[in-house]
Amino acid sequence: MRPPYQLLAVGAAFVVGILGAILGFFFSGLADGVGTGLAVGIALAALLLGAFLLGGGVAALNEATLNRIRQFLSQVVSGDVSREYLDSIEADLGETGSSLRRAGEMLRGRVGELGQERDKLELTLRHMADGVLVCDSGGTVLLVNNSATRMFDSAEKDLIGRGVSEFAPPVAEGVTAALNGQSVDSEVTVASHGGKAHSYLMRIAPLEDEYSRAVGAVGVFTDVTETRNTERLRKNFVANASHELKTPVAGIQLLSEAIKSEASSLSDDTFSKGRELVTRLQDECTRLARLASDLLELSRVEDPESGRAGTTVSMSELTDRVVSSLSPVANELGVAIKVNGSNEGEVLNVSGDKVGLEIAIFNLVENAIKYNKRGGQVTIDRSTQDAQVSIGVSDTGLGIPDDEIGRIFERFYRVDKARSKETGGTGLGLSIARHIVEQHNGSVSVTSTVGLGTTFTVRLPRGDLV
Repeated sequence: MRPPYQLLAVGAAFVVGILGAILGFFFSGLADGVGTGLAVGIALAALLLGAFLLGGGVAALNEATLNRIRQFLSQVVSGDVSREYLDSIEADLGETGSSLRRAGEMLRGRVGELGQERDKLELTLRHMADGVLVCDSGGTVLLVNNSATRMFDSAEKDLIGRGVSEFAPPVAEGVTAALNGQSVDSEVTVASHGGKAHSYLMRIAPLEDEYSRAVGAVGVFTDVTETRNTERLRKNFVANASHELKTPVAGIQLLSEAIKSEASSLSDDTFSKGRELVTRLQDECTRLARLASDLLELSRVEDPESGRAGTTVSMSELTDRVVSSLSPVANELGVAIKVNGSNEGEVLNVSGDKVGLEIAIFNLVENAIKYNKRGGQVTIDRSTQDAQVSIGVSDTGLGIPDDEIGRIFERFYRVDKARSKETGGTGLGLSIARHIVEQHNGSVSVTSTVGLGTTFTVRLPRGDLV
């Protein structure tokens, strides 16, 4: 027995409502904003249709009409809601068709918007210079752009659906961290099938749901291979040029010493003038030799692969050696050196490069002496705090203006250029000191008051090598 048309109408309305909810849920996950808009459109269409079926038009429905409605829903699901099809629906079903047409037009608009946004996204990703990779919560690749396929030397179809750990273990570590809620910003090296290694800046962030749970990860990769190669060439050039400079400078120094010795047989007036010229020549040779030496040291500390072997370093003994080496310079300039030791029994050991750390502290103390005033004082404070060894170097010099403090660690930067030339400074000492300390996972901070002096504080992780 065929059920009443009213019951069929109610059933059709129920089916349409359920279909609208399912489609809304599905499309809401496609893209932020776009999928949600489409879901709203589908839900509204379902409501329009349901309202009509439950309204005064129920009596006008017959089995043919319901079949046409079911056909309309099938077309919606398949995505084939063309304008011609809507025209035929309206012509065949009259008022019912008009309602369906309005719902269909709304759907066509939402689907069109979604398509446009999808095309924009695909076009943007395709032409990005940076590689983009998107993974699900299991580390399986969902999306890659053209730059990423070149980076991993694989076709898109060969990457989609694979775990990142299968083809890029260094990247997989970053993805794992992102899935645990951490943002990753580091540099990785990826080797292509041809064996050529490329360096990339890797930035990976978690994709979170509305409950702030990581449901995936997105990574952006910037190729810095050429930049790193250029930096390496520059460092090699500086190192080689500095090394080549040392030999002729040493020769000039020896010749100036010989000239000075031979000039002793000349008359007093001639000897005095000659000695002055030779002394100036020697001073310039010394400054040039110091510059070559500093450039070599800077090239070394900037290269992480050329570090010296690590050992346990007593910072108390190290600062004592530095003070002993610089005491003659301090006495000549009329500057006193005061050392404040740590508490009795307190160990000031760090783990690292003994030679490098001594160069860093030497540079700081030498600057404090040379940029001080006659009758001034250099104070060295040694202590431990929060599992760190702290070495403070304070002077009573002219101080550094606030607008120049941020630049004092730059290479060749000098606050007082005239004073630096007098003291034979190269403008590299502070830069070298900071690089060495940072290589030991430490830090260098500075505070200064114009007219009163400056304090540099080195903090290094405390520890012993077993």
